[in-house]
Amino acid sequence: MENLSPTPAGQTELQQIKQEILSELGAKPKAGPLNWGSLLVTIILLALTALSIVQVAQSYTIMNKVRAGGGTVAPAAAGGSSANSAMPDMVGGC
Repeated sequence: MENLSPTPAGQTELQQIKQEILSELGAKPKAGPLNWGSLLVTIILLALTALSIVQVAQSYTIMNKVRAGGGTVAPAAAGGSSANSAMPDMVGGC
């Protein structure tokens, strides 16, 4: 294993190599606040999550009403409705 003894500056050789690579690549260490793009994405994801939670609550309420029989169902028309009788026998001109 390599010797990773601290240098006089208090950094190990591994940390020095890391700093050299980052400086050559022009990358900055991630130690700052979020940029606006990340903040915007976070806000959008939070809004979508909140919307999803509201939809779950609504679905739960509807499911409980259905289980309890609280919904009303309209009766079907007997023998066919007037809307169906007004339709032509053949559709499509064959």
